[in-house]
Amino acid sequence: MLYAVARFAYKSDNGGATWENLTSFRGASILGEGLLDLAVSPTDDQQIAVAGSNGVFRSMDGGKSWSSLNQSLPNLPAARLLSLPTGDHGAKLELTGGTVVEWEPGQKIAWRLANSAGLTAEEQQKQSYGAVRGLKVTAFAKSGSYLYLGFGDGLISASSDGGSSWKHNGYVGGAVERFWLDPADPRVALATFGATLVDPPAGVSPVHVVRTENGGIFWDDYTSNLPNAAAHGIAADSASKAIYVATDRGVYAASTDFHILGMAPRWSPLPGLPEGAAMDVKLDAQANQLWAAIDGYGVFSTLAPHRLRDPRVVSTADMVARATSPGALVSVLGARVQTARAGDLQVPVLDANDNESQLQIPFEAAMPMQPAPSHISACC
Repeated sequence: MLYAVARFAYKSDNGGATWENLTSFRGASILGEGLLDLAVSPTDDQQIAVAGSNGVFRSMDGGKSWSSLNQSLPNLPAARLLSLPTGDHGAKLELTGGTVVEWEPGQKIAWRLANSAGLTAEEQQKQSYGAVRGLKVTAFAKSGSYLYLGFGDGLISASSDGGSSWKHNGYVGGAVERFWLDPADPRVALATFGATLVDPPAGVSPVHVVRTENGGIFWDDYTSNLPNAAAHGIAADSASKAIYVATDRGVYAASTDFHILGMAPRWSPLPGLPEGAAMDVKLDAQANQLWAAIDGYGVFSTLAPHRLRDPRVVSTADMVARATSPGALVSVLGARVQTARAGDLQVPVLDANDNESQLQIPFEAAMPMQPAPSHISACC
């Protein structure tokens, strides 16, 4: 038995004199376009597998019927997390090639095409600044009068006066991929570099993460013990001194006060994610949940690991620390709670584990209270 693959899969049982098309239906391939390879079992020539742009398919009867082998295979070319769920908006993801998709609230099945106006505006700004400098801008961030530009050759340009004057620093680390700016102080910024340098110049160590605390006058190397892998996204929370970076080797976490001079942080890998390149990380507005985009696999979220050393009381409904009312559910993120009180009232503990505890504000509470540690006392 002979098999072949081109636009369709074919079979010949007479040494190639004639061929039977195994995958054509009304002029199209039932396995999708872009078939790339075919394999035959060495013990049973009726068992064959075909790989293409739509995945891998198997036939146990010589191509008469086909079954999919695509469960758990990567299929989402993630590039960047554009926004996280908030209100009636879902998570937005930029795909490789610039397409924007959104996982709408309540969606159970798939990502949907979304408005890309924000991404288009950013690209126009990058092109505008790149035209002035004569270089391609690969990363861009702005807060108030502070501007940060990253270029494909590892150059970072920073301005504190809206672009009237610039400070320049160059690094051996490939293209600048992403910036994080402290929302409270744009002089404090982090940047990542997206290249794995197999053979860097003699005496030069590749840079993957840098930090400035003076608006880009100078930058400190935060690479430390990170693997020699491209670093893409970066997120941080200055209050908890937490930093997360997305790399081709997964997501890494560190803790350091990046507002002051000091030693580079020590990084630790975060477990539980698929073995794919992490393209981006983000923290929600209150730094309670960590989100990661994994190339090929999609978007994942978890309790931000730094909450285990900095617990916070939030509304269970939306993980936001805000005013609540009698009977409402609250969660203590980052701690196992055994007993709790709100003033003179005992607060029921509904569920508790090492990462999170759920409590219910007593119905006897006469008025709304702010769910903060100063109002709820808990014993862990």
